[in-house]
Amino acid sequence: MRRIRRGILEKKTSELKKYLVGRLTNDDLKAFYEAESGESDRLPSFWHYAISDGTGVKKLKLNSKQIEEIPPQAWEIPFKSVDFEDNKLSTIPDEILNISASLKRLMLSQNVLREFPAVICSLSNLTELSLKQNRISSVPSSIASLEKLESVDLRSNRLASCPEGLLKIRKLRILYLGMNSIRNIDSICELKDSHLEHVDVSNNNIGSLTPNIRFHRKLTYLNLENNEIQKIPPEIALCPVLQHMPCTGNAVRNIQYSIISKGTQSVLDYLRNKLPEDILIAESASYAAPSQTSGADTSASSGAFPSAHHDTQMTEKPKRSSAS
Repeated sequence: MRRIRRGILEKKTSELKKYLVGRLTNDDLKAFYEAESGESDRLPSFWHYAISDGTGVKKLKLNSKQIEEIPPQAWEIPFKSVDFEDNKLSTIPDEILNISASLKRLMLSQNVLREFPAVICSLSNLTELSLKQNRISSVPSSIASLEKLESVDLRSNRLASCPEGLLKIRKLRILYLGMNSIRNIDSICELKDSHLEHVDVSNNNIGSLTPNIRFHRKLTYLNLENNEIQKIPPEIALCPVLQHMPCTGNAVRNIQYSIISKGTQSVLDYLRNKLPEDILIAESASYAAPSQTSGADTSASSGAFPSAHHDTQMTEKPKRSSAS
């Protein structure tokens, strides 16, 4: 009893139970359920998949189990990570809010969700969310309330537009929107002071990009493959740390395919050479000013500004598949 804080002991029985169960190790779980079932090779279906990291039960992994409804026991332990991928879930119960204080990672890919579960927008501590390969056609604007969200995967759904609420999340770094029916990503291009680093909008119906995509100062990966883009704006070459930009599978008219097939570095070099000199000078100056203040060696006269353009793009055109 000395190991349990007085504040915990004074709480309700249900809260005390959550605390104690959360301190169980994998060996504790196995011993308990062997005693309960009398068999070591057939443990109860739910607890058998609770995983301890040595300090307590932190993860629940129940993927590929043909589950149609999440068992109530799932919300009795303060899990940090819950994985129900590759099941038959059509709804997410409100009881998930019982673990909202601890839940950081929620994986619901490959289910049959026809609507974005509204309850997810109340999971305030969530940092990673995957809803890939469902049947979701829209995302509520209230998702903007998830201020800690850093990674979202919505590939292979039925989205017709870019979820505006997601773009209001300041900490969002990774965004997967490939394999949908999105026609316009102006809202992404026009973002200012964005923290986005990795964006996948491949296999959509996107027709154009706006020049203001140049203001994405942290963007390192942008997948544009298999869309309907006819022109890639030269200004994209001003993204200072853009390293990977797969863009095959488009009808690009302002860049020869022989250049595109060589990969990201060749494309960005070509586009940079198409920029007016005054834009290049202004861009160089915008980087040189703060560097000179700190005593760093910069050379605006050389026209060089920070660039991490690096090519690993595959030239093979990937196949396009449809959402379920």
